[in-house]
This record gives sequence, structure tokens and C-alpha cells, in this order.
Amino acid sequence: KKCIESKKDIYYCRVCHTLLEYYIKSICVQNNINVILGGYTKGQQYIKNSELFWIYEKSDYNIIELFKNDKKFSELSAIFQSPIKYMTEKFGNIVQLSPFKYMTWNENEILNIITEELKFKIPKNSWPDKSSNCMFNYVSQLKTMKQFGYAQHETELSDLVREGELSRQRALEIIRTPIEEENLKKPLLKLGLCIDDILNY
Repeated sequence: KKCIESKKDIYYCRVCHTLLEYYIKSICVQNNINVILGGYTKGQQYIKNSELFWIYEKSDYNIIELFKNDKKFSELSAIFQSPIKYMTEKFGNIVQLSPFKYMTWNENEILNIITEELKFKIPKNSWPDKSSNCMFNYVSQLKTMKQFGYAQHETELSDLVREGELSRQRALEIIRTPIEEENLKKPLLKLGLCIDDILNY
């Protein structure tokens, strides 16, 4: 909420991924777990995609400035000075393996396995289409496109298209998943915000 109200250019997916990594690995430390099986799906190379580095740099700077004097969240400033360095120094003994990295990408097969065998229910509405992303991803994607012009979804899908694991047509369908006003209201309401808070600045 503080990030949105600040009106600063912030890449929310970056913040979310970093915080998820921090808390998941903190739980691993508490329970003496050294291996994490799971995480990123195939194509998610946002740590390596140089096209995103300028976005990270700008967003990280704004996070640092926003929280450096905030006693409750001051650690955020420390983390975003250098997220990779911070995580390596704090959780360097934890290994994370992503199974999808070693599999041929097949969207229909993956969806069939997780829905039929694992009984996962695909959200009726999600951004992008048929994803398990949270409701806030609608807000994040809208703001990212307004502030930066593109985000990791575009680079990830481009990689899959170049590798021949996803058709260009399907990639465009995913990227063009509509963002309706109704999709934005619910996550904003949870934060005590409204549409005007993300559009009028």
C-alpha cells in the first residue's frame, strides 16, 4: 500500500519474488531444510534477462528510498541494496531446484497434470491467462506497463518462443490477457485503495 501511495516507479513482481524468497528460505532455516524443490517455471530467467536490469535498478532505488527511514520495514532497504548478495550471504547453504527447467515445455500437458492429477483449480480470472498468479498481479502488470513499458512476462515468453517451446501466437494471446476494471477493484480493496489510486498520478 505504501508503495502505491508513494507514486514511485516500482516493479511489484520484483518486490514480491524477493520477499517470497526471503520468507521461504527463513522457514527453511528454522526447520533445517537445505533443499527447495520448486519455484520458477520454465522461461523465468528474470535474474539473467539483461533487458530487465534497468527496471530492477530503478525500482530497487525507489524501494530503498521509500523504506530506509521506516523502522517497521527498514530491512527492505538492506535487502534491495543488492538482493542476490543479501540472499547468498544469508541463505547460501540452501539449494533451490526448479523441475520445469529440465522438462520440455508443454502448456496443455502441465495444466492437465496439475488439474487432473494434483486437483489444482485454475482461477477463473488471472493475469496472465491460466496462471496461478495472485489477484494483485493485475495491478502489478497494469502499473508495470504504464511505468516501464514491459516486464518479465514479455522476456520470458520471448525466450520460450525462440527456443521453439511456445508458439508466437500463444505468447501474444497470453500477453494480451485483458485487464478489466473489475479485476483491479478486488485486490485494491484489500489494501483499502481504489482505482483512482493507481490511475491518477
